[in-house]
Amino acid sequence: MIDEIQVENLALIRSASLVPARGLTVLTGETGAGKTALLSALKLLMGERADKSAVREGADALTVSGRFFGLRGHGGFPEDASEGFSEGAPESASDAGASGFGTEDVRAGDDLDAAADELVAIRRVTADGRSRVTLDGRMASVGELTRAVAPAIDLCGQHEHQRLMKPMEHLRMLDAWAGADVATALGAYQEAFAQAKDAAAELDRVRAAGEASTARLDEARFTLRQIDAVDPQEGEYEELAAELAHSEHAATPATALYPYAVVNGRFISSGPDDKLSGDAYKDAPWYTLAVKNPEKVVFTDAYTDHITGKTVITIAIAINDTPDILAFDIHPDAFGTKGANPIS
Repeated sequence: MIDEIQVENLALIRSASLVPARGLTVLTGETGAGKTALLSALKLLMGERADKSAVREGADALTVSGRFFGLRGHGGFPEDASEGFSEGAPESASDAGASGFGTEDVRAGDDLDAAADELVAIRRVTADGRSRVTLDGRMASVGELTRAVAPAIDLCGQHEHQRLMKPMEHLRMLDAWAGADVATALGAYQEAFAQAKDAAAELDRVRAAGEASTARLDEARFTLRQIDAVDPQEGEYEELAAELAHSEHAATPATALYPYAVVNGRFISSGPDDKLSGDAYKDAPWYTLAVKNPEKVVFTDAYTDHITGKTVITIAIAINDTPDILAFDIHPDAFGTKGANPIS
């Protein structure tokens, strides 16, 4: 099933290539020769978690490439992988034993169907721990790599029996044991299962769309009830706009007027200090009216204030014989008229 493995910058290996012979291939060598590193490379192709410490010192990344044949019979293509395949490689393996290095020798061209099942997998691990996978030249996930390669390779070691404790392995083992006797039924089941998943996804999509439509319909109903409660009439908007403008205009006096007074012969103003300077206030109409009508409220005709430039009416009252006078300006609209006669 394994045609060739190439390893670069893994542990002590700078560059190495392994082409298993037909049948049994045995790797021997003294300690440190690289047997464990080759086994680690195979584990990476089976989807084992990558470790940045495996990158050769001084290198930017390690790369492991493998070419495999005949994986379709083992569920070894991503598009045909079933839910029951293992999501990871065995936890450990010894240097001494590893089966799966045999090949059907499709290099000789004797079996074109097997050649059609060729898969080239590449695993790259950078020095910062990032892992990248390509399957037949396209980007893929580690999970896809695991489902494509791991089911076709058995790593046998002293802890291999621990795989029996993984429920995800049970289905794959049972299917492998049954072999061709269940191949037709297994294929039909996998196809039906895929269709069922697609149908479930479509049902979820339709339900989600229905819930969104219901929410929008409820919002529209609520808005309609609010409009009905207001009961708008034709032309009402224009009337409200005109009323608003009038209200804003009517509110102007409250914000525009300011009081002032004459106390002990001195003019005091809460507005501009130069409204009237010196004894100029004595020539103002409001002062003359107030003096002539002590302790009575008087107001002037409308006039244009020389400071603010606004049309105002001044209201005043003389509160004693000094006279001390209190006065303030107000907009003529507050009286509903552009002018008025003084109160006497």
